This record gives sequence, C-alpha cells and structure tokens, in this order.
Amino acid sequence: MNYSRSITSIFVVMAISIVATTAVLYYAGQKVIRMNHQVLIHRAAMGNLEEFISTLKDAETEQRGYIITGDPQYLDPHQDTFLNVRNALAHIQNLKMSDDSRKLMDSIATLTEEKLGELRKTVDIRKSQGFEAAQSVIKEDVGKNLMDLIRRKILQVKSEQEADLEDCLRSATAANAMRTAIYLGAAIINLYFLYWAYRRLRKEISDREEARAEANRQKDLLKVTLSSIGDCVMVTDSQGNVTFMNVIAEELTGWTVDEAMGKPITNVFRIINEDTRETVESPVEKVLRLGQIVGLANHTLLIRKDGTEVPIDDSGAPVREPDGTVRGVVLVFRDFTSYKNAEKELERAKETAENANRLKDQFLAMLSHELRTPLTPVLATFSIWDMNNSVPAELKSDVQMLRHSIELEARLIDDLLDLTRIVKGILHLTLEVENVHHLIESVVTMYTSDVHGKHLSLTTHLDALKHHANIDPARVQQIFGNLLKNATKFTPENGAIVITTGNDVEGNLTVTFTDNGIGISQATLQRLFLPFEQGEHKLSHRYEGLGLGLAISKSLVDALGGTITATSDGPGTGASMTVTFPTVAPSQQSTLMSMQGSDGTGDPKRSLKILLLEDHGYTSQVMSRLLKMQGYDVRAAASIEEAKEFVKEGKFDLLLCDLGLPDGTGMEFLREVRKFDQTPAIALSGFGMEEDIARCTEAGFNAHLTKPIDIQRLEAIIRQVTAKN
Repeated sequence: MNYSRSITSIFVVMAISIVATTAVLYYAGQKVIRMNHQVLIHRAAMGNLEEFISTLKDAETEQRGYIITGDPQYLDPHQDTFLNVRNALAHIQNLKMSDDSRKLMDSIATLTEEKLGELRKTVDIRKSQGFEAAQSVIKEDVGKNLMDLIRRKILQVKSEQEADLEDCLRSATAANAMRTAIYLGAAIINLYFLYWAYRRLRKEISDREEARAEANRQKDLLKVTLSSIGDCVMVTDSQGNVTFMNVIAEELTGWTVDEAMGKPITNVFRIINEDTRETVESPVEKVLRLGQIVGLANHTLLIRKDGTEVPIDDSGAPVREPDGTVRGVVLVFRDFTSYKNAEKELERAKETAENANRLKDQFLAMLSHELRTPLTPVLATFSIWDMNNSVPAELKSDVQMLRHSIELEARLIDDLLDLTRIVKGILHLTLEVENVHHLIESVVTMYTSDVHGKHLSLTTHLDALKHHANIDPARVQQIFGNLLKNATKFTPENGAIVITTGNDVEGNLTVTFTDNGIGISQATLQRLFLPFEQGEHKLSHRYEGLGLGLAISKSLVDALGGTITATSDGPGTGASMTVTFPTVAPSQQSTLMSMQGSDGTGDPKRSLKILLLEDHGYTSQVMSRLLKMQGYDVRAAASIEEAKEFVKEGKFDLLLCDLGLPDGTGMEFLREVRKFDQTPAIALSGFGMEEDIARCTEAGFNAHLTKPIDIQRLEAIIRQVTAKN
C-alpha cells in the first residue's frame, strides 16, 4: 500500500472517530440541558401556582377585613391585588404544560374571575347596604365554595407538575449519566484508535522499508534477467537516452554498454527501411510520443556500429510509474536473418507448390478430356441400340455390362473433378428459384433404365405443398442422382425404392430416398459422408466406385444452405437419405413452367433445328444419328468456319458445340455468333474443370455438359434452354 495513502486513511479514521464522539457528546449534553431547563420550568410553574393562590388569598383577606371593619384602608390595595391575581394567572397560562393541565388552568381562570366578581359584589353590598347585608351574602358560602374549587384544581395542576418534575429529574440524571458514559467510552475509543494508528504507522514504515529493500532486490533481479534474456534488450530514460543494454544487444549492435550509456537511442539503434533505404522512426521515440506499445514494420534493417546491416524485428513498450507517468522505454529486438531466409524458402516452396498444383489441374483437365472424348460415341451407340432394340438377346447382358462400365468410368472422372473443386473452394453455383418436384421427376426419368435393370420398383410421393427453393438445378439433380444411384446400387434385385417429399414444421422442403437394401451400421453412419467412404471393408470390393458420391452431395447441400442426413436401423434393414432445403415463393417463370409441363413447354417433343459443331468424327456421326432418332433436325459441322457459314445460311433453334476444335475453340465461335445471333447454345466438352464451365458461361453458353454425353441428360437440358425461346 502507498505510504501517503496509509497516512491519509489513518487521519480520516481518527477524524471520523473524533467527529462521531464529539457529536454524541454534544447530543447527550443538549439532552441534559433540555432536561434541566424542563426542571426549572416545572419548578417555576409550581412557584407561580403558590404565588397565585397566595395572591388570591390576600384578595379574600382584604375583602373580609373591609366587611368586618368597614375601614376603607383595606380596599386601598384591593385593586392592585386583583391585578396581581390576573397577572399571576396569565403567567401560569403562558407556561408549557400538558393538554390536561391546560384545560384545568382554563377552568381555574374562569373560577378566578367568578371569585373576583364575588369579592367585588360583597364589597359593594358592604358599601351600600352595610355589614348585615354583606354578612348574609358571605354566609351563602358562594365565595368559600369557589375558593375550595380553585384550590382543588390548583392542587391537580400542581400534582401534575410535580409528576412531570420527577420525570424531568430522572431524565436529567439519566442523560447526565449517559453523557459521562459516552465521554468515558469516547475517551477509550480514541485511545484505542490512537494505539491502532501508532501500530499502523509503525507497520507502514516497516513495510515501506521492506518494499524499498524488495524494490532494490527486484531491480537487481530485473537487471540480471534482462542481461540473461535471449533477445536484445535496451532500456532508455524518459528523454530517450540509453540506461541499460544486455550482452546480446551489445553483440548485435556492436556497441558496448559503457559506450552506449547515456547516449541518445538514435545514435546506438539506427534503423532504415530495407526497400527504400530511408531512415525509420525509432520505436523509442514513437513510444514516448504515443505512450503505448509499438512494433516495427517488416523490412527493417539495423545498421551496426561497423556499418554492416542486419534485418531485425522489434517492439517497444513504455516503462510507467504507478501513477501512469512514463519514466522510460524498454526496447526488445532480435536478429531476423534466419527468419527472412526461411520466409524466402517458404515463398519459393509456395510458388513451387502452386506451379505443381497448376500443372496438376492442367493434367487433370487434359486427362479428363482425353478420357471422356472417346466415351461419348460409345455411349451414344449404346443409346441408339437401346432405342432401336437392335441388340440380339444373347448380347444384351454384355452390352449392358459395357455400358455400365463406361458410365461408371465417366462418373468416377466427374467425382474426382468435383472433389478437386470442393477441396479448392471454387465450386460454382448458379442459383434459381426452381420447382424441386420437377427436378425429382427429371432425375427419375434419367435413371429409370438403371432401376429397371435391377428389377426394382421405384415409387414417388411428391406431397410437399411448398416445393420451390432457391438452388442450382444442375447441382441438385446431381445430388438426387447420387442418392438414387446409391439406393439402386445397395438394393438387391426385386427390391423397392421410395422417394417422398414433405414440409417440416418450419416449412422447409424435405426429400427422402428410402430403400429396403443392405442397410448401414451405426459405425458407418458416423463417417458416411467422408470422401472415399464405402461402409464396411468387406463391401468395398463388392460394390464399385470410389465412395465420393455422398461426400460430394453433402458439400453441395451445405453450399446450397440445406442439410443432408442418413438413417438406418442397421445391416439388412434398408436406409433413408433425407435432404432439406429452405423453401421460397415460386417465381412467375416456374409457375408458368408448372402450367405448361415439367419441361417448360406445351409440346415436349416439338421439332428443333440443331447445329452440331463437333470435330471428332465418330462422336459427330453417332450424336447426329441419336439426335435425329429423337426427332430433331440435325446439321453437323466439323470446324468453326463451316459452322459460321451454316448459321449465316439458316436459322437454328439450338447450337451444340464442342470446345476443342481444329481452327479455334467453341467459345470463340459463340462469341462471333453472339454478335448477330442469340440462339441458345450448349457446350459439349471433355473439359469439365470449374474454370472451363466459367469460361463457357462468360462466352454466352446457356449450359455446359461434360462428355460422355448422357442422352437423357442432354434431352432434359435441351428442353430447359429452348423453353425460354
């Protein structure tokens, strides 16, 4: 505790004690004075009562003397006596007394006036009628009765005054005793406080001496500590002059402590900017100016005494007195050479990693393109065979096996690319207000052949009253497709899959895929949405795939602001996957599409004139045949120049464009076309990276499909993009 504060607190306590005891003594003394004053008042009242009754008796004696003797000298003082009686009575009435005494005195005043009247009357009768007449009046005892009544009432008042006097005497005695006790108590308390103050001052003085000794020990310890610390330490006074520096600071600056002592810090600690070579403000000066902790910016060099330069990092902090006054600055700094070297190495490693990552992305994009491109004509050929029913019965199972294998390879490529996008955080979403029921119906249509291939029953119960959401339709179809493919994969032949929709209590849309397949263990449920997770190890060899579908689906659902959950009672009991999205009011466009049909047109199979720009011969041939079988009027071009001539010659309803072409790219072609034609366009490419899709959108394409092209998916996209025209 601060010594002056302790002295102040002792003084305050003593002052409070003295004031308190003085106040109590004053109160007790005032009470004694009041009680003594009351005693005097009551005694004066009793004396006045005695004087009053004596004066009244004198008046009666003077009356009797005159009546008996007839001597007028008895009447000489009579009028003065009457006046004295009234004065004595008035004096008594002015005294402070109780209400009862006041009433008695009022009654006495009335009786006194009657008594004085009776005296005057008898005197007047003696004067006018003689002694006998006056004697007869006296014998009536009217005067005697009045005098007796006055005496009795005077006695009552006197009795009350005596009682009040006794009370006042007792109170005065008690107050006097209390005053004496308080005086003695106050003396004892003050003596105790004096003793306490003496002890406290002794302790404060002792503590102060110990604190001074401890401060000296701490000062020595601080000096040893600062000398032993691994960083460079310098201390200055409030003027910025050096007062201390440790050995590490001596070694780094090249100054000894004897050389630096007392010199301005700017002489010893000279710093410049590494890039501009301009002098940097000393952190000590900055601390003294701002009164707060400061640090150096990056790229600061310390110029040592011999002129060599060292990169450093430092900070300065004010040294304050207990009252907050800045008495100096402590400066801590270190050699930053190794860190700078490590930073450069890290930067080089980062550039190397980024280059490697770019090369990896380029490799993945090229690998994806080279793997996808030859798959497109194969899948298209299978689709043609299915539509023509031209495959011999004995080869159908082989064809289905080949088609399934190619679709699996394409899906594995898509999953790997999607996972790359998700990990890099560059997943592109195009949000629209969409009727989710239409998306479910579209997905069911696309995967009907897979479901029927395993002789599964697929039932939909689209019961949600609110079924519009602000989502990316393509990504939601991907999510639903993954869930339906999973249900199909893990449900044995002749099993059942049910898709239901509804609204929860908050109005959110819930879409649930339920199957009666192999089920999921509780252990697997905990890691179901992790990449490359395929459930039990023994199942991973039984069911194809990389285990990316659910991980990608969860990332997509999270990005769209929804939730996805899985439930199962265990192996052999089937499973349920539920996706939840917040709902929104339907847009005018989605309402119109609902009125027209799920594809957004009144005529889902209306004939369209399509330009197919594809340089891969097999793909062009097979895609043309397949589109024509779908009822479209198709014209194929193998180069940009040929396609531009076709566009100029006639009006097309849709452009299907490959991106990699011999005389340019599909994006360059579309930019040229967009100058004079706004025909809807769909990009068909083996390049499916996020930046590829973004470039296509920027170029003006309405949609992007990665090869190999699924004919049902293509059909759905064609309907979507042409419905707006």
